[in-house]
Amino acid sequence: MRGRVMSYVAMAYFGMLPLGSLLIGFVSQHTGAPNAIFYQGIIALIIAALFSKFLTKDRLDKKKAAQFSDEEATIMEKI
Repeated sequence: MRGRVMSYVAMAYFGMLPLGSLLIGFVSQHTGAPNAIFYQGIIALIIAALFSKFLTKDRLDKKKAAQFSDEEATIMEKI
């Protein structure tokens, strides 16, 4: 299973890298290298802000967390 997941990661990383390089090359040719790097930074900050709500670990409500801990205690008792 781990190999399949790693193949998807590699496909996403190495497959998107040429497209991103092509795009940033086009932008840097028309605006200059420092501006292209600045635009990349701004886009990275925007993407991080959009996905920040998915990156927090506090997404479970208290009821679900309590339910998980109760089930975990039951499993540990059976072991």
